[in-house]
This record gives sequence, C-alpha cells and structure tokens, in this order.
Amino acid sequence: MYLQRKLWQWREEQARREGLESFKVLSKATLDAIVAALPKSKEELLQVKGIKKKYQKYGQAILALVAEEVILDDGEEIQDPSLNDEISHEP
Repeated sequence: MYLQRKLWQWREEQARREGLESFKVLSKATLDAIVAALPKSKEELLQVKGIKKKYQKYGQAILALVAEEVILDDGEEIQDPSLNDEISHEP
C-alpha cells in the first residue's frame, strides 16, 4: 500500500534527522493504525492510539501524507483547510 510505504519512509527520514531510533518517532502499531483509519482531520488523527503526545511535532506531516493518499485514491478533498495549500492536486 502506498500510504504505508510513505509513512515508513517518512518515519525513517524523521528519525535520521532527529538522531533517534525510528520506533521512537512512531511505533509500527501507530503507523498501521493510521493506515487503517485514514484520518482526514486533527480530531480524527488524535483518535489514533499513540498520536496524542506526538501530534504537536508530527501531526501536520502525517495528515499531509494521508491527504495525499486520499486524493490519489478518490479525489476527495481533505477536511483540514490548512493542509489544502500544502498538497498539489495535479494528476
């Protein structure tokens, strides 16, 4: 799945930048839960186990990745208007 691969790549890059083990950025279980939930807003993402303490630091990046997946899948717009400017809607 595209989103799962993108989230794993993002987590690895983030961990490298911060000098952390990747699981300290987000756990595999949290990444899997994000893929299953496909959260489209801050409120939906905060419902994913493992995100509450990490939202401030990683939430916008995660929502942008999920939104990219949603747009690629069905053209649906995301619910968080602050992210609309960050995502290209080109085919």
